[in-house]
Amino acid sequence: PVIAASAGSSMAPGNGVLIADLEPMRNWCRANGISAALNLDAQRSGKDMLDELFTLGNSAPVYSGGSVKVIPYDEVSAAGHGAVYVAPTAAGPIADLTDEDFASDGKTPPVKFIRKRRADCDNVVAIEFVDRSMDYAHNVVSECDQASVALYGPRKGGTLSTAELGANIPSGAKALLSISNAPVAQAIASLLVKRSAAGLNEYAFGVKAEWGHLEAMDLVTIS
Repeated sequence: PVIAASAGSSMAPGNGVLIADLEPMRNWCRANGISAALNLDAQRSGKDMLDELFTLGNSAPVYSGGSVKVIPYDEVSAAGHGAVYVAPTAAGPIADLTDEDFASDGKTPPVKFIRKRRADCDNVVAIEFVDRSMDYAHNVVSECDQASVALYGPRKGGTLSTAELGANIPSGAKALLSISNAPVAQAIASLLVKRSAAGLNEYAFGVKAEWGHLEAMDLVTIS
């Protein structure tokens, strides 16, 4: 199957799930000079291709009712290359959650805080890509988070599994053969390493029924 990052909606192959408007991800890619071609030179699953697409587009898939929304991570609006990208958080948080909003049994804290070990946060990421300037031979670029390397030394994990792409904190090295030039590969590597090095704190909580409309990737504050 071929899935294009274009405006409008598309149907994911085989499962009948509607992928909602891809225009926000497309605008982010164009405004930031990101271009790639999801080539198919071997058998791949639709999920594998979508995982790579969401990684290249710096976006997350969010299941919402009978459709999947595609929401970029970038919180900085941008304009360029004939496109205007408006960050999904440009209007600020949609909710300010306090103790009165959390669902709790009164025995345990309403908000669970988890801080990952620095040893689990990679600050060096390498991307293998097909370099058009080298007659489409494979090339590799690497990116590091200088502040994190200075404080904790270089940390680089193993190869990403496709299950981690586009959804979880990235780490290690990955072949993204849909990229054909070094500047794009460098930009994607920079995004991945920053998300990995900065992804330390995680918060888990339940909310009361009146907040049931909240979805993944919604921006909220907790206090």
